[in-house]
Amino acid sequence: MSRLRETCGQEYLELTRAKQLILKHGAQKDTISVKEVKDGLDFFYSSRSHALKMLEFLQGVVPVRSKSSEQIISSDTHTNTANFKYTYSVEIMPICKDDLVCIPPKQARQLSNISPLTICTRVGNSVHLLDPATLQRCDITANVYWRAPFYTLATVTDLVEFTVLDIEIDHQRSKGKIVMADAQVALASAFRSSGVGGDEDEDMMDFDGRTTSNQIYHTRTHMGAILQPGDT
Repeated sequence: MSRLRETCGQEYLELTRAKQLILKHGAQKDTISVKEVKDGLDFFYSSRSHALKMLEFLQGVVPVRSKSSEQIISSDTHTNTANFKYTYSVEIMPICKDDLVCIPPKQARQLSNISPLTICTRVGNSVHLLDPATLQRCDITANVYWRAPFYTLATVTDLVEFTVLDIEIDHQRSKGKIVMADAQVALASAFRSSGVGGDEDEDMMDFDGRTTSNQIYHTRTHMGAILQPGDT
């Protein structure tokens, strides 16, 4: 049996991704049954080798740590044989793409002195973190992470939608496809569609209210190569 777990309670995003990868690559083909439990999934196999195959697959596509145990089911003293039940518990690193994380200062210094405040840009068998202020990047493997675990400060569910009003790319500060830029943005809720007067009235800012939703914000972003005026 293989037990797949996620320690983070934030909608099991990484667990969901793991399930999608299992189905995409057909890694469940040797599974005889699957049981959904509170904090993950239990996969059952008729052969220990099939469980080990699933474990190897997970270690290759998501950052995990695992432990194993065995329990004797029956034994025959006459033939000196025994049947064992093997259990492999797999825990997924609770960090997802686009999460805002804070690396412990000591660990950040060991990772080329990167800023502790970073954004997760990709998750594979390790997590890729980016400092959006300097564009410095680092990878954290499962072994490194579990020596000093840390958790997310914010996830995609905490994001607030803004509309880009203007973008000015800083060509002097770029690393590959990541480009710094100055941006003017406003809360998406500050826009309204009047429904009259043709297209020129579409997406007008609503200045009728006297709240912060009307304000224009000036900010820096690492997504200069992606964002365009009108994007949200």
